[in-house]
Amino acid sequence: MKTFTQLQQELQEASKKSSYRQEVKHESGLSSAMVSAHRGDLSQEENNKRHKDLKSQVNKSGHGYVEITGRYVEHDPETGKKRQVTEKSLKIDAKGQGKKHHTVLKGLAKALGKRYNQDSVALTSKKRGSALHGLKKGGWPGKGKRVSVGSFHRDPPEGEEFASYMARPGKGFVFKKD
Repeated sequence: MKTFTQLQQELQEASKKSSYRQEVKHESGLSSAMVSAHRGDLSQEENNKRHKDLKSQVNKSGHGYVEITGRYVEHDPETGKKRQVTEKSLKIDAKGQGKKHHTVLKGLAKALGKRYNQDSVALTSKKRGSALHGLKKGGWPGKGKRVSVGSFHRDPPEGEEFASYMARPGKGFVFKKD
């Protein structure tokens, strides 16, 4: 007989493999948030510990999640140079459809983003659109600011600058202006 942990791992692996399933969730009106605990100024060991803690916090909240690898371009404020960043993240789903569930998810995502000193978190909803929500002064897009990131598209090409991948490159999703 399989343990609960084994079953949970199998479910997470199955979920990672289906970008189509993520699209169906999005199209049904289920809100999602993308949150990371990684920071560029920390060691890989510390980032892995923070990622494990992030998963624990989401589990405690009762929300479902899928582990993803996020890719984006980061701007160095001192030099003005751009660099490609890849980090572990979670795509967290609302517990249900509707404004109430979206609002609860938004609060959770922002609290987690602040806990892990993130500049922003991404929230997406078919009704409300997809946007980055700024969490700290000096970060992008700025504390309390909301910036639209476009609509949901699945299976982005491997070289996409701003994308989230599940099991392997090419399987994931991206938000783009149409």
